[in-house]
Amino acid sequence: MDTQLTTSPTSYPALDRCFASLVVVAETALFMHGARGIQSADQRPTAVRGALRYWFRALAMAKGPKREAMLVESSVFGSRDRSSHLLLQMRKLEAMAAQGPQLPHKEDEKHRQVAGCYQAGARFEIKLSRSLTARADPRAESAVLGAAWVMFALGGLGARSRRGAGSFRLEGVTPSWEYPLLSECEDASTMASCLSRGLRQASDRVGELFPGVALPLDHQIPALSSDPLRTRIVVAPFGEGEEETQRAKLMIMLREFKNPAFGLPLMQEGKWVHAADRKIQHFSSPLWARLHRGKDQWFIVLTLMLPVPDAPGSDVERIHAFMNSLNGRVEVPSNGGVDAEIK
Repeated sequence: MDTQLTTSPTSYPALDRCFASLVVVAETALFMHGARGIQSADQRPTAVRGALRYWFRALAMAKGPKREAMLVESSVFGSRDRSSHLLLQMRKLEAMAAQGPQLPHKEDEKHRQVAGCYQAGARFEIKLSRSLTARADPRAESAVLGAAWVMFALGGLGARSRRGAGSFRLEGVTPSWEYPLLSECEDASTMASCLSRGLRQASDRVGELFPGVALPLDHQIPALSSDPLRTRIVVAPFGEGEEETQRAKLMIMLREFKNPAFGLPLMQEGKWVHAADRKIQHFSSPLWARLHRGKDQWFIVLTLMLPVPDAPGSDVERIHAFMNSLNGRVEVPSNGGVDAEIK
Protein backbone atom coordinates (compact mmCIF):
# COMPACT_ATOMS: atom_id res chain seq x y z
CA MET A 1 0.00 0.00 0.00
CA ASP A 2 1.38 3.34 -1.06
CA THR A 3 0.91 5.98 1.64
CA GLN A 4 3.28 8.59 0.30
CA LEU A 5 1.98 12.11 0.84
CA THR A 6 1.66 14.15 -2.33
CA THR A 7 1.29 17.91 -2.09
CA SER A 8 1.16 20.81 -4.45
CA PRO A 9 4.56 22.42 -5.16
CA THR A 10 3.84 25.43 -2.94
CA SER A 11 2.60 23.38 0.01
CA TYR A 12 4.27 22.88 3.38
CA PRO A 13 3.57 20.17 5.98
CA ALA A 14 0.15 20.83 7.43
CA LEU A 15 1.22 20.08 11.02
CA ASP A 16 -1.77 20.95 13.21
CA ARG A 17 -3.22 23.46 10.77
CA CYS A 18 -5.47 20.91 9.07
CA PHE A 19 -9.14 21.85 9.44
CA ALA A 20 -10.69 18.94 7.50
CA SER A 21 -9.82 15.48 6.22
CA LEU A 22 -11.95 13.84 3.52
CA VAL A 23 -11.74 10.17 2.57
CA VAL A 24 -13.15 9.66 -0.92
CA VAL A 25 -13.73 6.53 -3.00
CA ALA A 26 -13.74 6.47 -6.79
CA GLU A 27 -17.03 5.21 -8.21
CA THR A 28 -15.77 5.41 -11.79
CA ALA A 29 -12.25 5.24 -13.24
CA LEU A 30 -10.05 8.23 -12.46
CA PHE A 31 -7.99 9.44 -15.43
CA MET A 32 -5.47 11.74 -13.78
CA HIS A 33 -1.97 12.12 -15.21
CA GLY A 34 1.24 13.94 -14.43
CA ALA A 35 4.75 14.35 -15.80
CA ARG A 36 5.02 10.66 -16.69
CA GLY A 37 2.43 11.03 -19.42
CA ILE A 38 -1.04 9.84 -20.24
CA GLN A 39 -0.20 6.15 -19.91
CA SER A 40 0.63 6.46 -16.19
CA ALA A 41 -1.99 7.24 -13.55
CA ASP A 42 -0.85 9.88 -11.08
CA GLN A 43 -2.13 11.95 -8.18
CA ARG A 44 -2.51 15.64 -8.95
CA PRO A 45 -3.36 17.76 -5.88
CA THR A 46 -3.19 20.86 -8.05
CA ALA A 47 -5.94 19.43 -10.28
CA VAL A 48 -8.12 18.74 -7.26
CA ARG A 49 -7.46 22.24 -5.99
CA GLY A 50 -8.41 23.68 -9.40
CA ALA A 51 -11.68 21.74 -9.44
CA LEU A 52 -12.44 22.90 -5.91
CA ARG A 53 -11.85 26.50 -6.94
CA TYR A 54 -14.14 26.06 -9.96
CA TRP A 55 -17.08 24.99 -7.81
CA PHE A 56 -16.30 27.60 -5.16
CA ARG A 57 -16.49 30.24 -7.88
CA ALA A 58 -19.80 28.84 -9.14
CA LEU A 59 -21.19 29.38 -5.64
CA ALA A 60 -19.58 32.78 -5.05
CA MET A 61 -20.47 34.40 -8.37
CA ALA A 62 -24.17 34.17 -7.54
CA LYS A 63 -23.92 35.44 -3.98
CA GLY A 64 -22.73 38.93 -4.80
CA PRO A 65 -21.49 41.33 -7.49
CA LYS A 66 -18.68 40.00 -9.64
CA ARG A 67 -16.00 42.19 -8.07
CA GLU A 68 -16.92 41.14 -4.53
CA ALA A 69 -17.14 37.49 -5.57
CA MET A 70 -13.65 37.56 -7.06
CA LEU A 71 -12.29 39.21 -3.91
CA VAL A 72 -13.86 36.50 -1.77
CA GLU A 73 -12.39 33.81 -4.03
CA SER A 74 -8.90 35.33 -4.00
CA SER A 75 -8.98 35.70 -0.20
CA VAL A 76 -9.23 31.90 0.02
CA PHE A 77 -7.44 30.58 -3.08
CA GLY A 78 -5.03 33.44 -3.73
CA SER A 79 -4.42 35.66 -6.73
CA ARG A 80 -1.67 37.58 -8.46
CA ASP A 81 -1.58 40.02 -5.57
CA ARG A 82 -2.01 37.73 -2.58
CA SER A 83 -0.90 34.27 -1.54
CA SER A 84 -3.35 31.47 -0.94
CA HIS A 85 -4.56 30.70 2.57
CA LEU A 86 -5.52 27.16 1.58
CA LEU A 87 -3.25 24.12 1.33
CA LEU A 88 -4.49 20.88 -0.20
CA GLN A 89 -2.77 17.55 0.29
CA MET A 90 -3.65 14.25 -1.32
CA ARG A 91 -2.73 10.79 -0.05
CA LYS A 92 -3.35 7.51 -1.82
CA LEU A 93 -4.80 4.95 0.58
CA GLU A 94 -5.78 2.05 -1.67
CA ALA A 95 -5.54 2.45 -5.42
CA MET A 96 -4.86 0.02 -8.25
CA ALA A 97 -3.26 1.65 -11.29
CA ALA A 98 -4.35 0.15 -14.60
CA GLN A 99 -5.14 0.95 -18.22
CA GLY A 100 -8.69 1.88 -19.17
CA PRO A 101 -10.65 3.39 -22.08
CA GLN A 102 -11.52 7.07 -21.86
CA LEU A 103 -14.07 6.50 -24.64
CA PRO A 104 -15.56 3.10 -23.73
CA HIS A 105 -18.41 3.46 -26.24
CA LYS A 106 -16.04 3.23 -29.22
CA GLU A 107 -16.06 -0.19 -30.88
CA ASP A 108 -12.67 0.19 -32.53
CA GLU A 109 -9.89 -0.35 -29.99
CA LYS A 110 -7.81 2.26 -31.78
CA HIS A 111 -10.30 5.01 -30.93
CA ARG A 112 -11.10 4.02 -27.33
CA GLN A 113 -8.23 6.24 -26.07
CA VAL A 114 -6.80 3.77 -23.57
CA ALA A 115 -4.89 5.59 -20.84
CA GLY A 116 -3.54 5.13 -17.36
CA CYS A 117 -6.16 5.31 -14.62
CA TYR A 118 -7.00 4.40 -11.07
CA GLN A 119 -9.75 1.81 -11.07
CA ALA A 120 -13.12 2.21 -9.41
CA GLY A 121 -12.79 1.55 -5.69
CA ALA A 122 -9.58 3.56 -5.30
CA ARG A 123 -9.48 5.39 -1.97
CA PHE A 124 -7.78 8.73 -1.32
CA GLU A 125 -7.48 11.10 1.59
CA ILE A 126 -7.71 14.82 0.89
CA LYS A 127 -6.53 17.16 3.65
CA LEU A 128 -7.45 20.83 3.74
CA SER A 129 -5.23 23.08 5.83
CA ARG A 130 -4.51 26.72 6.52
CA SER A 131 -1.24 28.07 5.18
CA LEU A 132 1.53 28.91 7.64
CA THR A 133 0.71 32.62 7.41
CA ALA A 134 -3.08 32.32 7.57
CA ARG A 135 -5.19 32.90 10.65
CA ALA A 136 -8.05 30.59 11.53
CA ASP A 137 -11.22 31.67 9.74
CA PRO A 138 -14.14 29.32 10.50
CA ARG A 139 -16.38 31.00 7.91
CA ALA A 140 -13.88 30.56 5.06
CA GLU A 141 -13.14 26.98 6.10
CA SER A 142 -16.86 26.18 6.20
CA ALA A 143 -17.29 27.71 2.74
CA VAL A 144 -14.46 25.59 1.34
CA LEU A 145 -16.07 22.45 2.76
CA GLY A 146 -19.35 23.44 1.14
CA ALA A 147 -17.61 23.80 -2.22
CA ALA A 148 -15.98 20.39 -1.69
CA TRP A 149 -19.37 18.76 -1.15
CA VAL A 150 -20.74 20.39 -4.32
CA MET A 151 -17.65 19.31 -6.27
CA PHE A 152 -18.17 15.65 -5.39
CA ALA A 153 -21.97 15.83 -5.69
CA LEU A 154 -22.18 17.41 -9.15
CA GLY A 155 -18.75 17.03 -10.73
CA GLY A 156 -15.68 14.84 -10.85
CA LEU A 157 -11.90 14.84 -11.11
CA GLY A 158 -9.49 14.22 -13.96
CA ALA A 159 -10.03 13.74 -17.67
CA ARG A 160 -13.54 12.97 -18.95
CA SER A 161 -15.01 14.06 -15.61
CA ARG A 162 -17.84 15.87 -17.42
CA ARG A 163 -18.82 12.55 -18.99
CA GLY A 164 -18.94 10.27 -15.96
CA ALA A 165 -15.28 9.48 -15.27
CA GLY A 166 -13.64 10.53 -12.01
CA SER A 167 -16.85 10.35 -9.95
CA PHE A 168 -16.23 10.05 -6.22
CA ARG A 169 -18.34 9.37 -3.16
CA LEU A 170 -17.47 10.69 0.28
CA GLU A 171 -16.70 7.86 2.69
CA GLY A 172 -15.71 9.88 5.73
CA VAL A 173 -15.15 13.45 6.85
CA THR A 174 -13.26 14.65 9.93
CA PRO A 175 -14.70 16.56 11.65
CA SER A 176 -18.26 15.55 10.80
CA TRP A 177 -20.31 17.97 8.70
CA GLU A 178 -23.90 18.94 7.92
CA TYR A 179 -24.21 17.69 4.34
CA PRO A 180 -26.34 14.71 3.19
CA LEU A 181 -24.75 11.40 2.22
CA LEU A 182 -25.81 10.79 -1.37
CA SER A 183 -24.59 7.18 -1.48
CA GLU A 184 -27.43 6.23 0.87
CA CYS A 185 -30.18 7.47 -1.47
CA GLU A 186 -32.47 4.72 -2.72
CA ASP A 187 -34.37 6.60 -5.44
CA ALA A 188 -34.08 9.66 -7.67
CA SER A 189 -36.57 11.72 -5.66
CA THR A 190 -34.61 11.25 -2.45
CA MET A 191 -31.36 12.14 -4.18
CA ALA A 192 -32.90 15.26 -5.73
CA SER A 193 -34.13 16.36 -2.31
CA CYS A 194 -30.69 15.76 -0.75
CA LEU A 195 -28.98 17.67 -3.57
CA SER A 196 -31.34 20.60 -3.13
CA ARG A 197 -30.72 20.70 0.62
CA GLY A 198 -26.94 20.32 0.31
CA LEU A 199 -26.65 22.96 -2.41
CA ARG A 200 -28.59 25.44 -0.34
CA GLN A 201 -26.40 24.76 2.70
CA ALA A 202 -23.21 25.22 0.66
CA SER A 203 -24.61 28.41 -0.84
CA ASP A 204 -25.36 29.79 2.60
CA ARG A 205 -21.84 29.03 3.83
CA VAL A 206 -20.27 30.89 0.90
CA GLY A 207 -22.75 33.72 1.33
CA GLU A 208 -21.44 34.31 4.85
CA LEU A 209 -18.20 35.57 3.31
CA PHE A 210 -20.02 38.58 1.85
CA PRO A 211 -20.42 40.88 4.88
CA GLY A 212 -22.20 44.11 4.11
CA VAL A 213 -23.36 42.98 0.66
CA ALA A 214 -27.13 43.32 0.45
CA LEU A 215 -28.63 40.46 -1.58
CA PRO A 216 -32.22 39.94 -2.68
CA LEU A 217 -33.91 36.93 -1.13
CA ASP A 218 -34.14 35.15 -4.48
CA HIS A 219 -30.43 35.52 -5.27
CA GLN A 220 -29.42 31.88 -5.54
CA ILE A 221 -26.45 29.92 -6.77
CA PRO A 222 -26.47 29.13 -10.49
CA ALA A 223 -27.08 25.46 -9.73
CA LEU A 224 -30.39 26.42 -8.13
CA SER A 225 -31.43 29.17 -10.50
CA SER A 226 -34.95 29.03 -11.91
CA ASP A 227 -33.70 30.38 -15.24
CA PRO A 228 -33.52 27.33 -17.58
CA LEU A 229 -31.01 29.08 -19.84
CA ARG A 230 -28.53 29.38 -17.00
CA THR A 231 -28.70 26.25 -14.92
CA ARG A 232 -30.66 23.06 -14.53
CA ILE A 233 -30.06 19.89 -12.51
CA VAL A 234 -31.73 16.58 -13.27
CA VAL A 235 -31.46 13.25 -11.43
CA ALA A 236 -32.49 9.95 -13.01
CA PRO A 237 -32.02 6.22 -12.36
CA PHE A 238 -29.41 4.74 -14.70
CA GLY A 239 -29.68 0.97 -14.28
CA GLU A 240 -27.07 -1.59 -13.29
CA GLY A 241 -23.67 -2.65 -14.60
CA GLU A 242 -19.96 -1.97 -14.24
CA GLU A 243 -18.70 1.60 -14.30
CA GLU A 244 -17.19 1.26 -17.78
CA THR A 245 -20.54 0.01 -19.08
CA GLN A 246 -22.32 2.98 -17.52
CA ARG A 247 -19.91 5.50 -19.07
CA ALA A 248 -20.33 3.83 -22.47
CA LYS A 249 -24.12 3.91 -22.06
CA LEU A 250 -24.01 7.65 -21.36
CA MET A 251 -21.97 8.41 -24.47
CA ILE A 252 -24.19 6.25 -26.69
CA MET A 253 -27.23 8.17 -25.43
CA LEU A 254 -25.49 11.47 -26.14
CA ARG A 255 -24.90 10.45 -29.76
CA GLU A 256 -28.57 11.01 -30.56
CA PHE A 257 -28.31 14.65 -29.50
CA LYS A 258 -24.70 15.27 -30.46
CA ASN A 259 -23.59 18.81 -31.16
CA PRO A 260 -19.77 18.45 -30.83
CA ALA A 261 -19.60 17.73 -27.09
CA PHE A 262 -22.16 20.47 -26.42
CA GLY A 263 -19.23 22.88 -26.31
CA LEU A 264 -20.16 26.51 -25.99
CA PRO A 265 -20.22 28.46 -29.26
CA LEU A 266 -18.35 31.66 -29.96
CA MET A 267 -19.64 34.96 -31.33
CA GLN A 268 -17.71 36.14 -34.39
CA GLU A 269 -18.77 39.05 -36.58
CA GLY A 270 -22.26 39.00 -35.16
CA LYS A 271 -22.81 35.28 -35.83
CA TRP A 272 -22.62 32.22 -33.62
CA VAL A 273 -20.02 29.68 -34.70
CA HIS A 274 -19.30 26.41 -32.98
CA ALA A 275 -16.09 25.20 -31.37
CA ALA A 276 -16.12 22.21 -33.71
CA ASP A 277 -14.44 24.54 -36.19
CA ARG A 278 -10.79 23.90 -35.41
CA LYS A 279 -9.85 27.42 -36.45
CA ILE A 280 -11.48 28.87 -33.35
CA GLN A 281 -10.96 28.38 -29.64
CA HIS A 282 -12.55 25.31 -28.04
CA PHE A 283 -14.98 25.81 -25.16
CA SER A 284 -15.64 23.27 -22.45
CA SER A 285 -19.03 21.63 -22.39
CA PRO A 286 -21.51 23.33 -20.04
CA LEU A 287 -23.03 19.92 -19.21
CA TRP A 288 -21.67 17.87 -16.31
CA ALA A 289 -22.70 14.20 -16.17
CA ARG A 290 -22.02 12.70 -12.74
CA LEU A 291 -22.55 8.98 -12.13
CA HIS A 292 -23.59 8.06 -8.58
CA ARG A 293 -23.62 4.49 -7.36
CA GLY A 294 -26.64 4.03 -5.11
CA LYS A 295 -27.55 1.09 -2.91
CA ASP A 296 -29.05 -1.03 -5.69
CA GLN A 297 -28.41 0.84 -8.92
CA TRP A 298 -26.67 3.76 -10.59
CA PHE A 299 -28.04 7.28 -10.78
CA ILE A 300 -27.02 10.03 -13.16
CA VAL A 301 -26.94 13.68 -12.15
CA LEU A 302 -26.85 16.14 -15.05
CA THR A 303 -25.89 19.73 -14.26
CA LEU A 304 -26.21 22.36 -16.97
CA MET A 305 -24.43 25.64 -16.25
CA LEU A 306 -24.58 28.22 -19.03
CA PRO A 307 -22.62 31.41 -18.33
CA VAL A 308 -24.15 32.97 -21.45
CA PRO A 309 -27.93 33.25 -21.01
CA ASP A 310 -28.42 34.15 -24.68
CA ALA A 311 -26.54 31.16 -26.09
CA PRO A 312 -27.96 30.02 -29.44
CA GLY A 313 -31.22 28.14 -29.17
CA SER A 314 -30.05 25.10 -31.13
CA ASP A 315 -27.35 24.22 -28.59
CA VAL A 316 -29.60 24.88 -25.60
CA GLU A 317 -32.49 22.98 -27.12
CA ARG A 318 -30.36 19.92 -27.81
CA ILE A 319 -29.00 19.81 -24.28
CA HIS A 320 -32.47 20.14 -22.79
CA ALA A 321 -33.76 17.51 -25.22
CA PHE A 322 -31.13 15.09 -23.94
CA MET A 323 -31.96 15.84 -20.32
CA ASN A 324 -35.67 15.43 -21.05
CA SER A 325 -35.04 12.03 -22.66
CA LEU A 326 -34.09 10.40 -19.36
CA ASN A 327 -36.76 8.07 -18.01
CA GLY A 328 -37.82 8.67 -14.42
CA ARG A 329 -36.03 11.99 -14.25
CA VAL A 330 -36.53 14.30 -11.28
CA GLU A 331 -35.73 18.00 -11.38
CA VAL A 332 -33.72 19.49 -8.53
CA PRO A 333 -35.73 22.60 -7.64
CA SER A 334 -34.60 25.76 -5.92
CA ASN A 335 -37.30 25.69 -3.25
CA GLY A 336 -36.03 22.62 -1.43
CA GLY A 337 -38.93 20.46 -2.59
CA VAL A 338 -39.05 17.86 -5.31
CA ASP A 339 -41.08 18.26 -8.47
CA ALA A 340 -41.08 14.80 -10.01
CA GLU A 341 -41.77 14.38 -13.70
CA ILE A 342 -41.98 10.68 -14.38
CA LYS A 343 -41.95 9.48 -17.97
